[in-house]
This record gives sequence, C-alpha cells and structure tokens, in this order.
Amino acid sequence: MRGLYKPHKKIFKNTKPIVLGSIEASLRRITHYDYKDNALRRSILFDSKADIIAYGMGEKTILELSNRMQQKKDWKDIKGICYISKEKPENAQEIPSFEECKEHKDKFFDAFSAFYKNARAQNDKILAQKHANRYLIHNPKQDTLSSQELDEVYDIDYTREVRPYYAKFGKVKSQDTIKFSITMHRGPFGECNFCSIAAHQGKEVVSRSEKSILREAEKLRNWKILRDI
Repeated sequence: MRGLYKPHKKIFKNTKPIVLGSIEASLRRITHYDYKDNALRRSILFDSKADIIAYGMGEKTILELSNRMQQKKDWKDIKGICYISKEKPENAQEIPSFEECKEHKDKFFDAFSAFYKNARAQNDKILAQKHANRYLIHNPKQDTLSSQELDEVYDIDYTREVRPYYAKFGKVKSQDTIKFSITMHRGPFGECNFCSIAAHQGKEVVSRSEKSILREAEKLRNWKILRDI
C-alpha cells in the first residue's frame, strides 16, 4: 500500500488530481497506526503523493468530484474528501498533529477520539491535522444514501468476478464467500473494537427495499443456473 501510488504521480504529472479511494485509503486518511511497521504513519495522502482521498463509500462524492473537475470548478468544499493545504480553513477544528501523536500516546488518543466523535456527529466539522508545515484537511462526511439510492446502486448488473489483475494470479478463495452474497443494508449499529466498518461507512443504518433484495436474489438464481448448464 505504501508504494502503490507513487509511480502514478510520476507518470500522470499533467493530468487532473489523483484520487485515492476504497477502505484501504479511507482508514489511512489521518495519522494512523501501521501494524507492519509497528509505528504511527502520516496520512496516506502525504506518503502516496496523491491529491485527494474520497473516503467512505464514495458514490456521491466521486460523481460530484468528477462533475466539478469536468467543469473546471473548485472542489475543495465537497463532502467526503480529504486534501492537503498550506493553511487550515478558519472554521476547521484542529486536532493534534502527526508530530505530536508520534511523540505522545495521549495526543494520538486525543486525535483519534476527536476524529471518531466528529464522524458520528450530526453536524460534523472540518478537521485539520498538521503534518510538518502543511495540513491534512478532512471535510465533513458525505450525505448518506437514501433507501432508493441504495436500491439503484445494487440494481446494477455487476460481474461478481474478481478484477482481471488479481484473476491472473489464480483462484481467490475469499470470492467463494461473497460471490452469491446479498447486501441488505449499510452501516453498523454496534461499535465493535475489532471492526473498521463504522469508521468507513459511518454509523447510520440504511436498508434496501424488500423488492430490490428479491430482484437481486432472482438474478443470482438465474445467473447460477446459466453458469451450471
């Protein structure tokens, strides 16, 4: 993960901003503990040399970001993104810096606590975390999808196959578990210490409609029958 994005910045120097997404980037958006290094690391934006993190599930964020870029409009006020700035916004809540977190465990606890509580707040604020002489700007979370919007997401005809890049290395065993699974809702109501979904998806639970779930079940049944013939 640490070196994955660096070459892209060199190759696409004159292109639009490089955006990181998925749960891997989402969980590394502020100062975080790295198990492999057994140490705290900076926000992945600084190490990857990318420009933006679209954190969370990202459907609305990516659409809005794409439209702004296409129209050559400023995108820094879009919900659900993080970016680097030399200055922090006036209305931002500053949390302990990367350097403070590395120096004092209590500061790391304070930073994560402020980040986590803010993510759960109804009116969450812009956060700013200093890294050396620059700031990681963390915009408020994106609006949660409605049940109708969630239905539209899952009504898309997905291939349910692993990406070609991974397929060339052979069978992916975890695919057997999820290939015929059906998502009924998003958002965990619990706060399990071992689980990262709350920090990624948020705490609000949104359910799909019964009709949407049954449509997908029917699709899966017919798809499996065709594959078995």
